[in-house]
Amino acid sequence: LPAAPPRPAGPEPDPRTVVWSYAGANGPDAWGRLHSRFATCAQGQRQSPLHITAQDLVAGPAEPLRFQEAAFGGHFVHDGHGLTLEVDQSPTLPLRGQLWRLRRLELHHPAEEQVLDQRFDMAADLVYEGPRGELLVVSVPMRVEGAPNPFLAQLWPHMPLEAGDKVRLPHPLPSLSALLPTDRRYVHYLGSLTRPPCTEGVLRVVLKHPAGIS
Repeated sequence: LPAAPPRPAGPEPDPRTVVWSYAGANGPDAWGRLHSRFATCAQGQRQSPLHITAQDLVAGPAEPLRFQEAAFGGHFVHDGHGLTLEVDQSPTLPLRGQLWRLRRLELHHPAEEQVLDQRFDMAADLVYEGPRGELLVVSVPMRVEGAPNPFLAQLWPHMPLEAGDKVRLPHPLPSLSALLPTDRRYVHYLGSLTRPPCTEGVLRVVLKHPAGIS
């Protein structure tokens, strides 16, 4: 990838105040030059999302995903770029010899990852944090079917409608098993966050089969 062009001299703004978008003048091609903290978006070597093809895959076995069966609450947030559930009680996931804690659930429409030439209508990305601050993202692709998803059906009524809105869930959500497909086989690779600052070294786990959504 080309290096990001030099920035004008002078103090930089707080990166949290930088205006970026998914399209237009401040879209992904521009992220790397919007702030020095975003340079990885242009110069990184392990950037996500990917189109994962059969030629990319090496056969397992892969460690099974054992999501904690526990209800949890949180705040449903509209940050101006999308919808995120900031999680309380932090359900856990043991993987690769350590315990990861769920920090947030990000909703993407359409799904960002493509798996074996399949595009999906939506994805729920479960963002976990490890004991030393490491990041793990479990991406759950979703496809429109007849029946509502039992997890999202309880989340939608509390959707924040305007950028900046933050809604406290009045009751706990069911365990993640209500969101997930029955077949939880997956592919995994080292990638990045898919929004500025595009942090690399993120373990990306992408389910191969979608969950249903109405």
